[in-house]
Amino acid sequence: MGKKIVAFITLLAFLYLNYACYTIKTELAGKYSGGKGQGSDILGVNTKSGEVVQFSKDRPGSIIGNFVIGPKPQEGIETKKMEIPLESIQDIIKSEAENLEIITKDGKAIHATWIQKRADRIICIAYEYEKVIPLAECETVWVKKVEPVGTFFAVLGVIGGVLVVLAAIIFAAQFSGRPMFY
Repeated sequence: MGKKIVAFITLLAFLYLNYACYTIKTELAGKYSGGKGQGSDILGVNTKSGEVVQFSKDRPGSIIGNFVIGPKPQEGIETKKMEIPLESIQDIIKSEAENLEIITKDGKAIHATWIQKRADRIICIAYEYEKVIPLAECETVWVKKVEPVGTFFAVLGVIGGVLVVLAAIIFAAQFSGRPMFY
């Protein structure tokens, strides 16, 4: 019975921490046009045509330029060498570090980690995103926002709770008539 109580309390703590650390806000897509919100974690999109596109919490989408692309590449993802003709490129956007996001005219988005520019093409080591949605076609986006104050108090609450339980155990052991340590 004691193990079930501990398991239930642990479950409640995990649920509390899961939702105290971030919030998901549904916002109008127009708020992010013109380069605002670059790199925001996007968990989903409602398009003007009624389609719902969702990304996982572990691999969210992102706003790059005037596009929602995703999901973000995961560690260890297989990249490949790509050659892209210059005339097929719509936009090149600098993202984190020295990486580039390349948007092609046929609607593809490419995350390039190494790039070499030639006279007529770009040669790169890259990962191709699964989804590319122009912001102009989006009605709302679901944005994941980290709550630093909520995270601080969640961690503080869990640590305080553990300390109170330990203090109660020590206090009960002191008055049980048996020595605490054998």
